[in-house]
Amino acid sequence: QAATDEAAKAAAEAAAEAAAGDGGGAASAAYSVCALGGQDCVVSVWVTCQPKALVVVRDLFKEDVLDLSWAADGSTLLCCSMDGSVAAIQIEPHEVGTPLPPAEQAARLSQLYGAAAAAGA
Repeated sequence: QAATDEAAKAAAEAAAEAAAGDGGGAASAAYSVCALGGQDCVVSVWVTCQPKALVVVRDLFKEDVLDLSWAADGSTLLCCSMDGSVAAIQIEPHEVGTPLPPAEQAARLSQLYGAAAAAGA
């Protein structure tokens, strides 16, 4: 429980720093949230505007992480492992911000990477 409490506290602090950004507020700061998992059985969640992981989850799986996918709500990370187990990690909006609506996400992707990237959003 202590590790979970520490991770939640660190996540809240990182989100506050991300929201503060360059003084322009969260609305002016564009960033992404991504998750990584691998052969070390560890899942980590990263906010691209932060130099360190938002959270690192160890001892969740006994074998390699096979796949990660964000649920449609944008706050739940679904994970599966070679050991046959699955897990869901809930990330609260105050920890990472609110996901962009699909239309705004497509517009930003198109602006940054062209129309082909927006079509895949």
